[in-house]
Amino acid sequence: MRKIILTTLLFSGLLMFGQDIKTKKDKIIFDKIEIAKFSDSKKWYTIYDLEGNEVVKIKPNIQNINENSRIIYYEVSSPDGTINVSLFNKSDKSPLSLEKKMLIDFTLGDYKLFTSNGLDKTVVDVMLTSNLNVKDEILAEAKLIENEENRVVALLKQSKVTFNDNTGQILRNNRDLIGTFKRRKGNNGVGKIYEVFDKDNNPVAIWYSMISNVKFGNQVYPEINNQLILINNKVIMISGSKSSENMSLSMDDLAAIILGNVLDNNLLK
Repeated sequence: MRKIILTTLLFSGLLMFGQDIKTKKDKIIFDKIEIAKFSDSKKWYTIYDLEGNEVVKIKPNIQNINENSRIIYYEVSSPDGTINVSLFNKSDKSPLSLEKKMLIDFTLGDYKLFTSNGLDKTVVDVMLTSNLNVKDEILAEAKLIENEENRVVALLKQSKVTFNDNTGQILRNNRDLIGTFKRRKGNNGVGKIYEVFDKDNNPVAIWYSMISNVKFGNQVYPEINNQLILINNKVIMISGSKSSENMSLSMDDLAAIILGNVLDNNLLK
């Protein structure tokens, strides 16, 4: 009996994951059978049924959070362009091609537009009446992050705190030592680490591009990905794209954002 169940599960798995969907010229092919037609212009894909009737327009988008994290979402528009939504439709497959990702997501995701029997047009109705707008939410969140980074950098300037580019010392009014700043490579030269110490050489903040199972202060963090850990247990996402590690500290935006956050949390006296 167990053998029969196992065989059935394996067969079902093959049916579920063995499906092949791809494009060929202007055709969408599902398991070697043409199920729809498409055209693409300016990153928008217009999907047609086999009779040539326009069904829906889809635009895949990538919003990069940092080097190791990204969000994929879709803008969806009615044929006449009067109804527009944006939504997630994630499957567990991540091919390199964004076009292939779209095909798989709309086959295996929540909105299964592409089926072995052709286009499921009821899915289009569900999407267009959802009133979803994840695009604005994602862009608003990115703007909040940008505004917060600008705020702490402005705080750094107002505090009259600067770096000694030769020694890594953190100075107030160009003379009073309040801490030190260090930049270094991770283990075996992989990744980047930025560290802040108070004037007594106690660590108060550390930023990792990526690390697992790291202890800082009294906490253990299973995974850190482009995040700043403060000694007061706060964790702040800061993209490593801000780093200019081969330039002086004064010219390194990542160093400025980190130090601004440290000052904002009153961790240096």
